[in-house]
Amino acid sequence: MPDLVYEAFDGLQVILEERRYQDHISARHPDIKMDEIREALVSPTRICDHRTRHMRRIYEGPARVDSFGMQEFVIVVVGLTSRGRGRVITAYRETLRYQGAQRWP
Repeated sequence: MPDLVYEAFDGLQVILEERRYQDHISARHPDIKMDEIREALVSPTRICDHRTRHMRRIYEGPARVDSFGMQEFVIVVVGLTSRGRGRVITAYRETLRYQGAQRWP
């Protein structure tokens, strides 16, 4: 898989590096698929500021119901690298909405 570049909902150009996906996301969070990362970036339900790192942004994907009937969200953490650009740091599932300051909507 080559590196992929997405235009996030808020206009940020976000790169998903092949190595990051294979060595970190897929290895530590094997249930996260690339199409879920893309969906969270281009059609998020919320965009938040990271709670402790001001150069990171959180994209929350749409809620889905897991096998236990609980809502879960795909959370994509993007590190801002320069004006209008960023890269995916990690992605994971969470049953609670992210608690950082909400940028959108």
